[in-house]
Amino acid sequence: PHPLVRSMSIWTLSRVSAWLQDQQQDGEVTLNIECWRILIEALGDANKRVQLSAATALCKFIEVSGRNCSLQGDELKALVSAIFLALKCYQKRNMLILYDLIGAVVSVDGASLYFDSEAFQYWRSIAVSLVDRINAESIGDSSIFSLIEALMALLPLDSEGTLLDAGKRQEMNFKALNLAAQ
Repeated sequence: PHPLVRSMSIWTLSRVSAWLQDQQQDGEVTLNIECWRILIEALGDANKRVQLSAATALCKFIEVSGRNCSLQGDELKALVSAIFLALKCYQKRNMLILYDLIGAVVSVDGASLYFDSEAFQYWRSIAVSLVDRINAESIGDSSIFSLIEALMALLPLDSEGTLLDAGKRQEMNFKALNLAAQ
């Protein structure tokens, strides 16, 4: 189909995400899983409008489902892999929503990301890619704040290797933003 049709189809999925979440019955997640798969596949689309729609829709699905996010196992690995590949090819405008998507995925279930060795390797590669982008970006560029926020979402461990609570991570974000602003 034409890119505009793909983009609008994805937008439509995001608009009905709350309804789809309500339709999910206990133990039955097939409809949501199929939607996740479609959106994850669309992250890698060659058209930048479709990419933007897919990343926005995934953020919306995560926001709506919250802690009840049904993304696990193979779907989680596929999403992390798609984000990693998207970091290599997205244009600047779409990177902002991709940075938000990284933060959203980690905020839903960040701890389990560190216990799945395959997903962890991708997350580590994503973190390295984000650090490389910080080095390449101009400090005066407005996207640097979203970039640092995404990176900080991936680094929730303290020096002893324990997960930080949200307040401590927020404090670290402020420190990083202050450093970037200098």
